[in-house]
Amino acid sequence: MAHDTDALRPETVALDALIKASVAKVHAQGAPLSPDTMLFMGNWRQAIPAMVIEDPVLEPVDKLVWMFIMLHARRTGGRTAFPHYDTIATQTNVSSAATISRAIAILRLTRWLTLCARARKKSARFAANVYILHDEPLPLADAIYLDEAYVRFVTQSLADHHARVRRVAEAVSTRLNNDISEGQDVAMTQNTHKDKQLLAEACQAGPLPTDQALVYPPRLSENQKFLANRYLMMIAPEDRQLVLDELQGRLASEQKGMKPVYDELRFLHSLCRAVQNGEFVFNLGIKVAEARQHSMPPVAPPEDPAQQAQTAEERECSQAYAREQLAKLRALLNSDK
Repeated sequence: MAHDTDALRPETVALDALIKASVAKVHAQGAPLSPDTMLFMGNWRQAIPAMVIEDPVLEPVDKLVWMFIMLHARRTGGRTAFPHYDTIATQTNVSSAATISRAIAILRLTRWLTLCARARKKSARFAANVYILHDEPLPLADAIYLDEAYVRFVTQSLADHHARVRRVAEAVSTRLNNDISEGQDVAMTQNTHKDKQLLAEACQAGPLPTDQALVYPPRLSENQKFLANRYLMMIAPEDRQLVLDELQGRLASEQKGMKPVYDELRFLHSLCRAVQNGEFVFNLGIKVAEARQHSMPPVAPPEDPAQQAQTAEERECSQAYAREQLAKLRALLNSDK
């Protein structure tokens, strides 16, 4: 039956022409088992980065949560309240808020989402988190700068109750350790396709040894302290405080006109490599160590056993004399009655 094209919408006529052209193209190729052809009918409304769809680390629910947050932000001009977990679960038809929580943890670990600040009220009580959603994974250096607790979050996620969060955290942690052991500057690590296959493998990583007695330069952020521990693993425990003191001495020398240190971790890495190569010279850290020693309260030397025994004997004699005098006083009082 012939159709009156005048009664059809122009869009339908154009679509019919496109279909015929697509069929003609398939016939022209002459392949007996050519793949199916797909045409899109409609308007291009929302753009989703291909990178988030193709990310091999993210599971479908992670990508869906990212897309919902992105759509929520677009509807409100990009600056809005972060949607509640229950709202995301309801709107995306995800089973539970716990699944949403896991997906957000994965997005933060893979740096698609950044927790960049924690807002507080005037009373200093916690009010809300401030998140940034990215259209591609954030480079590590940027994540460390914007998210002061990112490295700590990675470390804490190693013990997360959800196995997949632990695997991704282990992969991120392993990558940091590998970069450090290979002499690379972790602050300059970029997200590449090779990095994401490394993440997908989710290698095992052991716990990081942390020496609580170490004194860090006050200028180091929380992220930098966690990464500094990884660099200090390269050297013997007895050398770690010397290296930290030398770093503090170099930072303090800026006030005396020396060139500023723009990358504290890179300088710390160079000091650790110097220790490994036997080239480390303890110089600027001497005054730092001396100042710390002077600021510490004096520690009384331990008494030798003989002196301790003598002190105990003297204390017993003193107590016996006090008891004797008290007995005499009581006897005197009784005699007066």
